[in-house]
Amino acid sequence: MNVMGLITIHVGGIPLGLSTGVGALLAGLACGYLRSRYRTFGGIPAPQAAQSTLPAVGYTLPFALGRIICAVNGIFILLLTK
Repeated sequence: MNVMGLITIHVGGIPLGLSTGVGALLAGLACGYLRSRYRTFGGIPAPQAAQSTLPAVGYTLPFALGRIICAVNGIFILLLTK
C-alpha cells in the first residue's frame, strides 16, 4: 500500500494527492540527505574492489536481461509461427 497516496488536499472540491512517483522522489531526497550528513548511512561493508564492481554490474544487468528476454521472445515467436 502506498502511504504517500493517502495524503490528499482538497482544493476547490478537487482532491489533490501525492502519487507513487512523488513518494519515490521524496524518499530518494531523504536518503540522499541522510547519506550526505552521515557517511555510514547506506554504506556497503565490503572492500573497495567490491564497491566499485557493484555499480557496474547493477547498471549493465537490467540491459542484458532485457536483451535476453527480447531474444527468447523472438525465438518463441519464430517457433510458434511455423
